[in-house]
Amino acid sequence: MDCKIKKILWIIVGVFLLGFGGAMLRLSGLGTDPFTCINLGISKVAGILYGTSTIIFNIILFIPMLLWYKKGIGIGMLINMTLLGYISDFCIYMWQKIGVTTVELSNNFFLQCTFLIIGVLIFCLGIAFYIEADLGVAPYDALGQIIELKGNIKFAINRVFTDILSVIIGFTLGSTVGIVTVITAFFTGPIVQFYRNLIRKTLS
Repeated sequence: MDCKIKKILWIIVGVFLLGFGGAMLRLSGLGTDPFTCINLGISKVAGILYGTSTIIFNIILFIPMLLWYKKGIGIGMLINMTLLGYISDFCIYMWQKIGVTTVELSNNFFLQCTFLIIGVLIFCLGIAFYIEADLGVAPYDALGQIIELKGNIKFAINRVFTDILSVIIGFTLGSTVGIVTVITAFFTGPIVQFYRNLIRKTLS
């Protein structure tokens, strides 16, 4: 199989896993990752779908990317910024069709934790596929690179601040902040790296 076609398939798989895992985290009622948090807040206040909110938010963040980080622009960026939110919304819809809702899960702490753990693992696997494809990055992910490039603030440091700001804004707009927010902040990196190594060994 052509290398680029294989990588595009990785992106598609990765974005689907991101959407599916993100939907499980949303349903858990125990918080979400910072990007989801701010967009859920925006969607709630604006009365629009989460997927629509992510596109609008990404378009805004695409402006500095277009100005200062053109190397991050690619088909991976396009697929991520246009499809991820709607895949998550669709997964939420399908879960609700079989009777799984945040309200139902809130009555069963074991199921909440199950959705949390499986959701984080699937979410991180999606990130790993998406990163390994190396065909562009989503505008939110590029933001930290831009700040490091233009503001001379290390990515590891400025990403913490952008994530915290996203959580604060999301919480102010009505999003749920909880243990998932903490887990994604501290454990996403190591889990994603584990998956990336696994993908290189088995699929490269």
